Amino acid sequence: MRAARRFEWIAGGALALCLFASAPAIAADCYQTAETCVEGPETRTIGGYPVQRDCWRYRASYTCVSQNSTDDCQPLRDRGCSQVDSRCMDTNPQGACMLYEQTWQCRVATGTTSTVTNCGGQQFCLDGRCFDTGYAPDADFARAVAGLEAQREAGRYLDPNTLEVFKGYDNRCRKKLFGLVNCCKGGGTDGSLFSTFSLITGAGGQAIGAIGSSYTYDALFTADAPDLVIAGFEALFGAGGGSSALAGLIAGDLSVGSFVTSLVPGPWTIAMLAIQLSGLLSCEDAEQVLAMKRDNRLCHGVGSYCSARLPIIRTCIETTETYCCFNSRLSRIINEQGRAQLGRGWGGAQGPDCSGFALAQLQALDFSRMDLSEFYAEIAPTLPNLGDLQQRAQQKVNSYFGP
Repeated sequence: MRAARRFEWIAGGALALCLFASAPAIAADCYQTAETCVEGPETRTIGGYPVQRDCWRYRASYTCVSQNSTDDCQPLRDRGCSQVDSRCMDTNPQGACMLYEQTWQCRVATGTTSTVTNCGGQQFCLDGRCFDTGYAPDADFARAVAGLEAQREAGRYLDPNTLEVFKGYDNRCRKKLFGLVNCCKGGGTDGSLFSTFSLITGAGGQAIGAIGSSYTYDALFTADAPDLVIAGFEALFGAGGGSSALAGLIAGDLSVGSFVTSLVPGPWTIAMLAIQLSGLLSCEDAEQVLAMKRDNRLCHGVGSYCSARLPIIRTCIETTETYCCFNSRLSRIINEQGRAQLGRGWGGAQGPDCSGFALAQLQALDFSRMDLSEFYAEIAPTLPNLGDLQQRAQQKVNSYFGP
């Protein structure tokens, strides 16, 4: 069996789809690719008569589908995934199935436990005067952060042409079924490399005082939506751009490499090394970037289709996988669960529907019914610097009691 894995992250688990090419039960399918003359032209005596022929013997070359079944769905079995579906995607002229698509359900992560301090019964006293702090800890903190981030993204990334929010983008990759090219595997890039937060911290003095978000991945969407990227980074660096990288993007240079290298070269160099080790350098730039997007769990798999066939016998030799990708995980989660509420699908693999929500549709969504636990895991509160606070407090005391 031959497989091209696609992961579609959902709450509580992941669905993995793999393709595998099956060997036909009959003789291999072949078609003639060339024919050359190896004897002739000449005259020969046949039955006592001279016979002239331009060619007496030909050599024909054929290309055949391998009889060997190949399988790279095995990693899903090794992870303990359970197969939930299997369907035939392509058959040969004799009716034997040549290509299957299997759906597997996989665990995203094991459960974790943590110990937290309940401050509900504590008191704060100063000079004998105590203040009641007997309120329960806020259990809605994560949901409040998710709501604020959703509001920020909806306002910042509103498409002015369609008035859509949380819009996705059609991304595709190819896989040849005979092992020649597999551009649909992961890039091995770390999920934190391309967050806006990484770009802020790597940009040094340019971003001092900027208000940004650690949840968006704008740098990976320069080819999909340059206006979106410009809007996102202007929120960080100001309307003038504030950097030669953004100025180049505005001028029409949509290269992810040139954009991010000049802005934050360290993480980009590491990511390109990961891409090289993954064997994706032979793939198109868009497919390399898609691998990074999938590594960052920004994409929803729509499906796959046969994009190239052998002539004459019409056997599928290449499949294309289609994804709707979003510039944040929260945007993807809202699309996955919001579409289910509205009864909207994702279209088909050859014509995906990656559009966002109209404002009326957004107002119709019930966010209280959405499971945002995957996004909650991203929330990492920044603890105050105790030493800095103590120093500032001492400075105020000194200034108050000083001469």
